[in-house]
Amino acid sequence: MPSRPTVRWTPAAAVACAAVVSMGLASPLRAGTATSTRPFTLRATTACLGRRHVAVGRVQATNRRMRALRDLDQKTSRQAKLRGFVIGIAFERSIADAKFLFELLQVPNDPLRLERVRNVVLLSPHRAAAERAAVVGCLRG
Repeated sequence: MPSRPTVRWTPAAAVACAAVVSMGLASPLRAGTATSTRPFTLRATTACLGRRHVAVGRVQATNRRMRALRDLDQKTSRQAKLRGFVIGIAFERSIADAKFLFELLQVPNDPLRLERVRNVVLLSPHRAAAERAAVVGCLRG
């Protein structure tokens, strides 16, 4: 029978372990990992935006940035029109796919704000903070 490796606890390791346990970071339910990794879905988000009277449709190639979003994510990208601003929304299957799309869409001196929220990539004007927040508030899983 193989022998168990011995673990030596240093005072610093003991303090760090106690801090993690006392702050509740060791519990996945308390840290919110069970719900925070669930992907957002196109259908649920579109329904929420519709209830808030936001026009949602296919991405129109009104500029190079929106054309790139549409071309890179044809089936699950949408645009939301709210108070004169157009916000591009792309839903990916996983967080890793969304990170990859985010990297592909990055350009220097971007005139639009590029953001990733879990498995969703958003492309919005810098001046449209309230409108972007309304769209992010409707992201549903």
